[in-house]
Amino acid sequence: MRGISKKLMVCLIPCVFVLAGCEHGGSDSSGNSIVGTWGQDVDGGRTVFKSDGTWAEYSDSAATEYHLGGTYTQSGNSITGSGTNPGVGDLDIQGTLGSDGNTFEMDFIEHWHDPYKHNPGTFTRM
Repeated sequence: MRGISKKLMVCLIPCVFVLAGCEHGGSDSSGNSIVGTWGQDVDGGRTVFKSDGTWAEYSDSAATEYHLGGTYTQSGNSITGSGTNPGVGDLDIQGTLGSDGNTFEMDFIEHWHDPYKHNPGTFTRM
């Protein structure tokens, strides 16, 4: 019996480590996750969603010139969040990830306008 337990442990321990290393990254049950880099043809900037629940928009295609950012949550293909445009004000984001996982419709809701200004955009996975 003791030998069987050791053999079982040898088989199970690597499985535990593999499973512990898996990261869900905000993905929904179908596997579509917003995590990654997204771009628009309009300005060449990039929007990056990280698996830690943060997002940032950059003014350049290399994603080095930070413009604004914040936090988000994903439920299914819907994304909601908030953020700050430094020196300007707060904003909310709302979006829907396309069923193919490669397109994303998002609305930036800018609180520094009265009434709030909506800036919708269509993004593609980079």
